[in-house]
Amino acid sequence: MPDFDLTLNIDFYDVLISNGNGAAPSVGDSDHYPIELLERIIRRAAANGFTSINFRVDYVGWVGINGSPGRDKPVHYELFMRTLDAYDPLRAAIDLSHKHGLRCYAWLTPLDNVGREPRWQGERHVFQSTFSFEHPEYHLCSRDGKDRFGVYCFGYSEVRDYMLRHVRNV
Repeated sequence: MPDFDLTLNIDFYDVLISNGNGAAPSVGDSDHYPIELLERIIRRAAANGFTSINFRVDYVGWVGINGSPGRDKPVHYELFMRTLDAYDPLRAAIDLSHKHGLRCYAWLTPLDNVGREPRWQGERHVFQSTFSFEHPEYHLCSRDGKDRFGVYCFGYSEVRDYMLRHVRNV
Protein backbone atom coordinates (compact mmCIF):
# COMPACT_ATOMS: atom_id res chain seq x y z
CA MET A 1 0.00 0.00 0.00
CA PRO A 2 1.45 3.41 -0.90
CA ASP A 3 2.09 5.97 1.83
CA PHE A 4 -0.48 8.29 0.24
CA ASP A 5 -4.12 8.06 -0.79
CA LEU A 6 -5.19 8.37 -4.38
CA THR A 7 -8.90 9.16 -4.61
CA LEU A 8 -11.14 9.01 -7.65
CA ASN A 9 -14.20 11.27 -7.69
CA ILE A 10 -17.12 9.58 -9.43
CA ASP A 11 -19.94 11.91 -10.37
CA PHE A 12 -22.48 9.25 -11.24
CA TYR A 13 -24.75 11.66 -13.09
CA ASP A 14 -21.86 12.71 -15.32
CA VAL A 15 -21.01 9.03 -15.86
CA LEU A 16 -24.56 8.51 -17.06
CA ILE A 17 -24.57 11.38 -19.54
CA SER A 18 -21.13 10.89 -21.05
CA ASN A 19 -18.96 8.05 -22.21
CA GLY A 20 -15.89 10.26 -22.22
CA ASN A 21 -16.48 12.03 -25.50
CA GLY A 22 -19.75 13.78 -24.69
CA ALA A 23 -22.03 11.10 -26.12
CA ALA A 24 -24.53 9.11 -24.10
CA PRO A 25 -23.10 5.79 -22.86
CA SER A 26 -23.95 2.56 -24.55
CA VAL A 27 -26.04 0.56 -22.12
CA GLY A 28 -26.64 -2.34 -24.51
CA ASP A 29 -30.03 -3.98 -24.04
CA SER A 30 -30.53 -2.41 -20.62
CA ASP A 31 -33.04 0.37 -19.96
CA HIS A 32 -30.81 1.67 -17.14
CA TYR A 33 -27.08 2.08 -16.48
CA PRO A 34 -25.83 -1.48 -15.86
CA ILE A 35 -24.09 -2.07 -12.56
CA GLU A 36 -21.39 -3.93 -14.52
CA LEU A 37 -20.29 -0.66 -16.11
CA LEU A 38 -19.98 0.95 -12.67
CA GLU A 39 -17.92 -2.03 -11.53
CA ARG A 40 -15.62 -1.61 -14.53
CA ILE A 41 -14.83 1.99 -13.46
CA ILE A 42 -14.12 0.91 -9.88
CA ARG A 43 -12.11 -2.16 -10.92
CA ARG A 44 -9.94 -0.01 -13.20
CA ALA A 45 -9.42 2.53 -10.41
CA ALA A 46 -8.18 -0.23 -8.09
CA ALA A 47 -5.93 -1.69 -10.80
CA ASN A 48 -4.38 1.75 -11.34
CA GLY A 49 -3.46 2.38 -7.72
CA PHE A 50 -6.45 4.30 -6.41
CA THR A 51 -7.18 3.69 -2.73
CA SER A 52 -10.59 5.31 -2.37
CA ILE A 53 -13.64 6.54 -4.22
CA ASN A 54 -15.64 9.72 -3.59
CA PHE A 55 -19.09 8.92 -4.96
CA ARG A 56 -21.40 11.86 -5.64
CA VAL A 57 -24.85 11.25 -4.24
CA ASP A 58 -26.77 14.46 -4.94
CA TYR A 59 -28.03 16.19 -8.01
CA VAL A 60 -30.16 19.32 -8.38
CA GLY A 61 -31.00 19.42 -4.69
CA TRP A 62 -32.06 15.79 -4.57
CA VAL A 63 -30.17 13.06 -2.77
CA GLY A 64 -31.00 10.50 -5.40
CA ILE A 65 -29.48 7.53 -3.70
CA ASN A 66 -32.35 7.02 -1.29
CA GLY A 67 -35.26 8.91 -2.84
CA SER A 68 -35.41 11.38 0.02
CA PRO A 69 -38.82 13.08 0.18
CA GLY A 70 -38.94 16.80 -0.39
CA ARG A 71 -36.17 16.82 -2.94
CA ASP A 72 -36.35 17.62 -6.63
CA LYS A 73 -36.17 14.53 -8.80
CA PRO A 74 -34.12 15.18 -11.97
CA VAL A 75 -36.83 13.74 -14.17
CA HIS A 76 -35.50 15.46 -17.29
CA TYR A 77 -33.02 12.62 -17.67
CA GLU A 78 -34.81 9.28 -17.97
CA LEU A 79 -31.72 7.04 -17.86
CA PHE A 80 -30.88 8.46 -14.44
CA MET A 81 -34.38 7.87 -13.08
CA ARG A 82 -34.55 4.31 -14.49
CA THR A 83 -31.15 3.55 -12.94
CA LEU A 84 -32.34 4.81 -9.55
CA ASP A 85 -35.39 2.56 -9.91
CA ALA A 86 -33.15 -0.44 -10.72
CA TYR A 87 -30.64 -0.12 -7.86
CA ASP A 88 -29.10 2.20 -5.29
CA PRO A 89 -25.93 3.56 -6.95
CA LEU A 90 -24.26 4.50 -3.64
CA ARG A 91 -24.88 1.07 -2.11
CA ALA A 92 -23.49 -0.49 -5.30
CA ALA A 93 -20.44 1.81 -5.27
CA ILE A 94 -19.72 0.96 -1.62
CA ASP A 95 -20.05 -2.79 -2.19
CA LEU A 96 -17.99 -2.74 -5.39
CA SER A 97 -15.31 -0.52 -3.85
CA HIS A 98 -14.92 -2.90 -0.92
CA LYS A 99 -14.89 -5.88 -3.30
CA HIS A 100 -11.91 -4.32 -5.09
CA GLY A 101 -10.10 -3.19 -1.93
CA LEU A 102 -11.08 0.50 -2.00
CA ARG A 103 -12.72 2.78 0.54
CA CYS A 104 -15.84 4.63 -0.59
CA TYR A 105 -17.14 7.97 0.67
CA ALA A 106 -20.36 9.84 -0.13
CA TRP A 107 -19.67 13.17 -1.84
CA LEU A 108 -22.09 16.11 -1.88
CA THR A 109 -21.72 19.36 -3.82
CA PRO A 110 -23.61 22.61 -3.36
CA LEU A 111 -22.89 23.82 -6.89
CA ASP A 112 -25.49 22.23 -9.19
CA ASN A 113 -28.34 23.20 -6.87
CA VAL A 114 -28.14 26.82 -7.96
CA GLY A 115 -27.61 26.60 -11.70
CA ARG A 116 -24.67 27.46 -13.90
CA GLU A 117 -25.47 30.73 -15.56
CA PRO A 118 -25.32 34.03 -13.69
CA ARG A 119 -27.97 35.93 -15.65
CA TRP A 120 -30.98 33.60 -15.91
CA GLN A 121 -34.19 35.32 -14.94
CA GLY A 122 -37.73 34.08 -14.34
CA GLU A 123 -37.48 30.48 -15.52
CA ARG A 124 -35.95 27.64 -13.59
CA HIS A 125 -32.59 26.46 -14.94
CA VAL A 126 -32.26 22.71 -15.60
CA PHE A 127 -29.47 22.48 -12.98
CA GLN A 128 -31.41 24.36 -10.32
CA SER A 129 -33.21 23.00 -7.27
CA THR A 130 -36.63 24.26 -6.25
CA PHE A 131 -35.07 25.70 -3.09
CA SER A 132 -32.63 27.71 -5.19
CA PHE A 133 -35.32 28.89 -7.59
CA GLU A 134 -37.61 29.99 -4.77
CA HIS A 135 -34.79 31.74 -2.86
CA PRO A 136 -32.47 33.64 -5.22
CA GLU A 137 -31.57 35.86 -2.26
CA TYR A 138 -29.40 32.97 -0.99
CA HIS A 139 -27.15 32.97 -4.07
CA LEU A 140 -23.79 34.68 -4.11
CA CYS A 141 -24.08 37.86 -6.12
CA SER A 142 -21.93 40.62 -7.54
CA ARG A 143 -21.15 43.63 -5.36
CA ASP A 144 -23.69 45.72 -7.21
CA GLY A 145 -26.33 42.99 -6.67
CA LYS A 146 -27.18 42.71 -10.38
CA ASP A 147 -25.67 39.30 -11.15
CA ARG A 148 -26.38 36.10 -9.23
CA PHE A 149 -23.82 33.31 -9.44
CA GLY A 150 -24.25 29.53 -9.44
CA VAL A 151 -23.19 29.08 -5.81
CA TYR A 152 -25.02 29.37 -2.50
CA CYS A 153 -23.91 31.87 0.10
CA PHE A 154 -23.32 29.85 3.26
CA GLY A 155 -23.64 33.00 5.34
CA TYR A 156 -27.38 32.27 5.47
CA SER A 157 -28.54 29.80 8.12
CA GLU A 158 -31.25 28.63 5.70
CA VAL A 159 -28.60 27.52 3.21
CA ARG A 160 -26.60 25.70 5.89
CA ASP A 161 -29.77 23.96 7.12
CA TYR A 162 -30.71 22.98 3.56
CA MET A 163 -27.29 21.41 2.90
CA LEU A 164 -27.19 19.71 6.31
CA ARG A 165 -30.49 18.01 5.45
CA HIS A 166 -28.64 16.47 2.48
CA VAL A 167 -25.89 15.16 4.73
CA ARG A 168 -28.37 13.71 7.20
CA ASN A 169 -30.21 11.86 4.42
CA VAL A 170 -27.11 10.13 3.03
